[in-house]
Amino acid sequence: MDFQIKDGVLKKYTGGDLTVIIPEGVTAIGKNVFMNLGIEKAVIPHGVTSIGENAFGMCSYLREVVLPDTLESVGDGAFAVCSSLEEITLPDSLREIGTRAFGMTPLKNVTVPEGVTELGQETFSNCSSLTAVRLPDSLKAIGRAVFYNDDALAEVNFPAGLTEIGANAFSGCGALEHVTLPAGMTTIGWRAFLGTPWFEKLRAQDPLVIFGSVLVDAEACEGAVTVPEGVTAIGEHAFALNRAVTSVKLPESVTKIGEGAFEDCSALTSVNIPAGVTKIEAKTFYRCSRLAQVSLPAGVTSIGACAFCDCKPLDGFTIPESVQEIGRAAFHQTAWLKRQQETPLVIVNSILVDAFGCKGEVTVPEGVTQIGEGAFWGCHEMTAVQIPESVEKIGSYAFAGCESLTSITIPAQVREIGEGVFAQCSGLRKLHWVGRCLAANWNDKEMERKAFTNGLCDALRMVGSRDFSVKLDHGVKFPFIVGIYRETGDAEALAYLKKQAAALVKQCITAGDADTIGYLLTIPGLVTKRNIDKVLELAVAQKQHEIYTMLVRYKSGTLGFKDVSDQFKL
Repeated sequence: MDFQIKDGVLKKYTGGDLTVIIPEGVTAIGKNVFMNLGIEKAVIPHGVTSIGENAFGMCSYLREVVLPDTLESVGDGAFAVCSSLEEITLPDSLREIGTRAFGMTPLKNVTVPEGVTELGQETFSNCSSLTAVRLPDSLKAIGRAVFYNDDALAEVNFPAGLTEIGANAFSGCGALEHVTLPAGMTTIGWRAFLGTPWFEKLRAQDPLVIFGSVLVDAEACEGAVTVPEGVTAIGEHAFALNRAVTSVKLPESVTKIGEGAFEDCSALTSVNIPAGVTKIEAKTFYRCSRLAQVSLPAGVTSIGACAFCDCKPLDGFTIPESVQEIGRAAFHQTAWLKRQQETPLVIVNSILVDAFGCKGEVTVPEGVTQIGEGAFWGCHEMTAVQIPESVEKIGSYAFAGCESLTSITIPAQVREIGEGVFAQCSGLRKLHWVGRCLAANWNDKEMERKAFTNGLCDALRMVGSRDFSVKLDHGVKFPFIVGIYRETGDAEALAYLKKQAAALVKQCITAGDADTIGYLLTIPGLVTKRNIDKVLELAVAQKQHEIYTMLVRYKSGTLGFKDVSDQFKL
C-alpha cells in the first residue's frame, strides 16, 4: 500500500506516482506527508477537512491541486515553496489558512472564500507572480507580512469589516498604487505598506501619515513635531527608528500609544503623555537615549516590558499610584532605577520591580503583592528567598537564571505564575506551592538541567489547572503530580498516578529517588503482589541498593511474603 492511513488520517505516502489520487475515506492529511516529493498533481477526495503542516511543502513540480468542498483548514506551510503551483481554487468550505500556507509560490490570482475571518502570518508572502487578490466580506484581520514582498501585486480589495492589518502586511508590494481602507480600521501595523507607491505618495505629502484617527507613521519627521488634534492613537512603532525628531507634542485626544511607538528615537528629549492614556506599552520609549523626563498621568495602570529601557538619563518622573503592573526591565539602565537600587529591593506600589544584585538569603517584605517580571533575573549568588503571604502574583522570568537557588516555597495566596519563572535555575531541587503541590527531590542525574527548569512553567500551569494531559518530561511531570496528591489528596492526581504506576516507579528508581519511592509505597494499588518482583529487578539493575532494601521490607511486611525464596524472588 502506498498510503498509510490511521483513523482517517493520511500519515505517510510511499508511492512514486506523478499524479496522486488520495483514496476515499481519508478525512485529514497529516503533516509532511508529501513534503519535497516529485509529484505533479494531487487529487484530494471529498471528506477531507484538513491539510496538515507542510503537507505538500517544497513539492517543486506540483502544478495542480484539486481541493474538496469539505476542506475547512490548510495548515502552516502546507503548500509553501511549491515553485510550479501557479493556480489553485480555494473551496467555499475553507475557514482557516495557516502561516506561510502558500508562501513562495508562483500563484497569479487568489480568491479567499467567504467565511475566512483572518489570514495568518506570511500566508502569501514572497509570491512574486501574484497580481490580484480578492478578499471576502467576512475578513476581519490580515496578519503580519501576509503579502510581504509580492512585488507584482496591484489589485486588492479591502472589505468593509476589516479592522486590523499587521506589520509589513503589504511591505514591498511595489505595484500597489491604489488602496482604499475601510472607515472602521482600528489597527495598522508597523510598515504595513512600506515600499508601496500608494504609501510613499502619502508620506511625501505629509510626514505624519494618518489613517482615520490613527497616526501610523512618522518615521520621516524631523525636529519638533506636533500631532494634530483629533488623533486618538499613535500606532505601533509610528516614530520608531526616527533619529531626527527632538520633541513630540501629543494632543489630549490621544488615548492609546502603541508598542514601540518611540523606540530608538535617539534624539528625542521630550514628549507628553495625555491624560487619557492608561497603558504604557512594551518598548514604547526603548533606547530613547536622550530622554530625561516624562510625566505619567494619574490614570496609567500598567507599564510594559522595556518601556523605558536604556533611557539612561531618565530620572525626573513619578510613578502614579494607579499603576498595578510593571513589565520586565521596564526601567533597565535608567538613572531613576540606579538611584532606587541604593536599596537592594526596589518596590513600587507593592510590586517588587527589581532585586538585581541580591546575594545569599533574601527576605521579601510583607505587603508586597507581586514579584515583578524578571525581578530576580540573574541573581546568581542568591541561595534562598522568603516570599511573604501577601504575594498574589509572580511574574514571568521572576527567578530566571538564579543558579544557586536550591529550594523555594510559594505561598498559598499566589494565584498567578507567569512564564519561565524558574528558567535556568540549574540548582533548584525542591518546590513547595502551599496547598497545591509539594514537588521535591528532582535527582535525575541524566536530565539536562536547563531543559528541566525551563519546563517548570508548564508544570506549574498543570498544577493550577489539574490538566495532567500536558506533555512534559516524566522527570518533571511525575514529581509534581505526586506532590499534588501528597499535599492535597486530589482524586484526579491519584487516578493518574495509578494509571501511570509502572512508568512512575521506573522513573523514581532510575533517578534514585528513595524519598518518593518510600511515599509511593504508602499508596495502595501502586506497588502490588503482581508487580513487586519486576520493581525489585529494576532496582537491582539500576544498582539502587537503598531502594532495593526498602522494597524487600515492603514485600515482606506489607505484602505478606514470609518465605525467603519468595521474599527475594528476582
